Amino acid sequence: MDAARHNLIAIVLTMLVAALGLTGCSTPAPSRVELKPANYDAAFDATVAALRDEQFLLDRVDRRLGVITTRPRPASSFVEAWKGDNSTPAQAAEATLQYERRIVRVEFDPIGGVQAETGPRTLPPFGQVSPAEPLFIPAEHRGTLLLNVRCFIERSHRPGLQIPTMAVRHSNVSVDPSLRDRGITSQFWEPIARDAAMESRLKRRIANKAGAMVQLSEPTLSSR
Repeated sequence: MDAARHNLIAIVLTMLVAALGLTGCSTPAPSRVELKPANYDAAFDATVAALRDEQFLLDRVDRRLGVITTRPRPASSFVEAWKGDNSTPAQAAEATLQYERRIVRVEFDPIGGVQAETGPRTLPPFGQVSPAEPLFIPAEHRGTLLLNVRCFIERSHRPGLQIPTMAVRHSNVSVDPSLRDRGITSQFWEPIARDAAMESRLKRRIANKAGAMVQLSEPTLSSR
């Protein structure tokens, strides 16, 4: 009976995900956050505070190079709606059926995403090492900065996991020698998507904290 009930719940949730995926007819364009180098420190501090407000644990906080990364945050299921990390019922359904997590990476980049060229690029003479690219220092940039927020959703895979139909506690994991030889462990994570909704949410929170220090362009609806 327990196995049949579990299968029924899985089927219902799968149908819900499919239905929700077909109901949308428009998608928001990505929001955009711009700032001047003079406001970089304030925007950086606002970003750190916004990530903490969203319950992300920080991993790398590099003020000089303008890079902030977080540790993985497990995605919440339907019964953990109070955590507030899912933006749609479809995300909650997927996190209920699968073991997923989120990782955020924030970068402060020059508008256009590249630094200005100082001259034509040529290959160094044979036997000489090519000079390294100069590091981009946001606080020293003379133009406008773009705050890029990327939130990645990763899904757990456990090859060889065997779950019996009667009791989950009797599960076991078999070892595939071919996977072991390729260095694939009993569990690995695969990036499956970008979470645009979380990215926009973080940008709005950063803009609210930074106030006039940054300029936020709100998203507009575009047809699919």
